[in-house]
Formats: sequence, C-alpha cells, structure tokens
Amino acid sequence: MAYQSADNILGVAPALTDVDTVQKWPTGMRIKGLDPALGYGEFVYAKGVASNIVGAFARIDEAGAATLTAAGTRGQIGVSLNANTSTTSFSWYQVYGLAVAKTLTVAADAPLFSTATPGSADDAVSATNKIDGAFTQTADGAGATTVNGVLVSQSGTISQASYTVPAGFALVNLVYPAMNGNG
Repeated sequence: MAYQSADNILGVAPALTDVDTVQKWPTGMRIKGLDPALGYGEFVYAKGVASNIVGAFARIDEAGAATLTAAGTRGQIGVSLNANTSTTSFSWYQVYGLAVAKTLTVAADAPLFSTATPGSADDAVSATNKIDGAFTQTADGAGATTVNGVLVSQSGTISQASYTVPAGFALVNLVYPAMNGNG
C-alpha cells in the first residue's frame, strides 16, 4: 500500500507518489495522508534530488530544493516517497508518521543518525549527525518485518492491510525531523 492524500485542494487530491514534471503545488506545501497499514502521515512538496530513491532521507531547504542527507547535513528532513532524481521535477517527502526509510543495520526503538552513505540513516551514534524527530519502530527489514493495520473510511467501511518491510529499510517514526548539529 501507499499513502493516499487525505486533503483535497480545489477538488484535487494530490497523488503522493507521483513525480510532477511541471510544478503543481507551491514548494513547502504540507498535506495529510493515510495508509491502511502505516496510518496517518504528513508530507511536504519539494524538488527532486540526484541519486534519490524511495525511502531516502533528504534535507528540504527554504526554497523547496532537496539534497540527500550526509554527515554534516543541517535543516528540515523528509523521507522521499519516490525516486524523483530530477532537480526540475517535484514530489512529496514525508515529515510525520510511520515511514519506510532507507537504513543501514538498525535495531528497533533506536534514534537515527545521518551517515556517509547519502540518504541513509543508522542507529550508530555519530557526533553532530543525529536526526532529531526520527527513530526506528522496527529493525531493518529482511523481508520478514510485517506491519498490520486497520483503516475505517468516512463511509464506515473497514479494511485491513499489511506491509512487509524490504531488506535495507526500516519502519521509522517521523515527528518533523531535523538535523541541527546534535549528536
């Protein structure tokens, strides 16, 4: 499953996993979304970044430009919902809720730190590289970590869903993550 927009803007629900070759929304715009297995999330609209992958950690600056995180990154952080590798295209980055994020070897319930591998995070303590507002819910997946959820629609329809975390990724709780030099 993938997050679906819970917001309609002028009658249009933004498609959160699409890459827009033409800017459709103001950069920095925030919307809400729902996923039957992962629950509630919030997302920000920004430009793509070279070498981006689904689940990559990226810094989003005030102008809406994204750069993959690395040691020494500072600023607002989001997790990419697609592999938008063009700096002239636009897409959504998750900043709140349960995200499937690119990690190295991590344990469950651990704080995350930026690494020398662009866009990846690890739970190994790294001075000044902590991603505040991001911690693991699961260990990195080997295709065996499954999350189950229930979603009740506005009409009262109940649906169940599960999500299996792929190898090299973990479920990460995001609460408006940022890097500011803490370690």
